[in-house]
Amino acid sequence: MEVGITDSSSLQDGRNDGVCTDKTELHPKDYQMWRLLATTTTVPHVRHVSMCATDIRWHNYFLIHMHQYMGIVAAVVALAAQTSVAQACTARGENVTVSGFVMDNLCISLGTLLDNPTVLTLKGPDVHSIHCLVDVRSCVASKYAILAPPANGSDLYSVKYQLGQDGSTTAKAYAEAARALGGKQGFSVTVTGIDDGTNELQCVTVSRNVVVDGKALSLPATSINSAAGLAAVVPVAFAVAAAWLA
Repeated sequence: MEVGITDSSSLQDGRNDGVCTDKTELHPKDYQMWRLLATTTTVPHVRHVSMCATDIRWHNYFLIHMHQYMGIVAAVVALAAQTSVAQACTARGENVTVSGFVMDNLCISLGTLLDNPTVLTLKGPDVHSIHCLVDVRSCVASKYAILAPPANGSDLYSVKYQLGQDGSTTAKAYAEAARALGGKQGFSVTVTGIDDGTNELQCVTVSRNVVVDGKALSLPATSINSAAGLAAVVPVAFAVAAAWLA
């Protein structure tokens, strides 16, 4: 199967002159996705890849790069969501700020890391991959907790707070943004919220200063709340999702 690399200006009715044969070679959803990207996006990495690119190598290339952009888009959505939550917060209790590794409750309940079963979950959160945290559906569905460091002579971390649905959603988006910037494992954040006496932190907000791979990483303002850098990416990203799910 031939691969077409073309500028969107050369696309006519789903064809790339001399390369593509017919759009029926692609699944309808694939055709919609490639067509939309080829004709609307301004993202350099994907602008020149037409829906003629049916070779699996280019399909993977698209997925890899759009994965990065969608991670940053998710962070924008999460920032808006957590701002809304903070404004609507009615919980009563003590205002607290804590830092620690983010861990999904499934891995905690298993006792070992799902993606690295030779490692005890509460002993090695620093090697817990972002992939396991954000891509494995069962891990995401279990929601997240923030861990407290070992204390009182123990070598095990412990659960400091549950982050709940909103806090987990925000933490997931920030982890995806960190991965888009090269982060791999050991995702740690600083969260602020209200301790209402339960084990779930209320009205959670997450700092954009995170730790991943043992190194501090400040998620750039442009990756979280800049409309200038993402104005062209956000509409296309959501349009692609809509076309894919249609």
